[in-house]
Amino acid sequence: MGNTVGSPVRLTAEERSIVVGTILGDGHLEMLTSGSVRLSVAHGAAQCAYTVFLHRKLRRHIHASTPTRCTSYDRRSGRLAVSYRFRTIALQELHALRSEFYDASGIKCIPSSIGQLLDPTALAVWFMDDGSYKNDSRGLLLNTMAFSDSDHERLRDALHDRYGIPT
Repeated sequence: MGNTVGSPVRLTAEERSIVVGTILGDGHLEMLTSGSVRLSVAHGAAQCAYTVFLHRKLRRHIHASTPTRCTSYDRRSGRLAVSYRFRTIALQELHALRSEFYDASGIKCIPSSIGQLLDPTALAVWFMDDGSYKNDSRGLLLNTMAFSDSDHERLRDALHDRYGIPT
């Protein structure tokens, strides 16, 4: 990471786990033109409290005192949609995570190290970000449609090997 642009301030273990869980969900590691990387988080109005929670947990790395309220036109519903967003400052450590979680073309993928990265905090944040309860089977669902079959296999293996969770 010697030539990586961004703040050298390190993430705590909890902050790193939160970032990993967010990346597995709707979070995005944004590559800036300078070559530095920041975390971008955005959720709908129904998830405002969750967005505030994430903001508070990562506040050491965010300039804004609260998430920003944004309004945009939703073509699917034909209505205005409200979301809450924030971005961290660029961090050198995020550059390394982007190298693990994104392929050369910038597509999010699951790294081979997911078993070590998916600690209880990361799993909880991932579920809060992209999980739901299945009424028909009384099970839990993690939305992973954006990932490839091989990514799904790595996630299944990590959930089974680390937590004994059948998928």
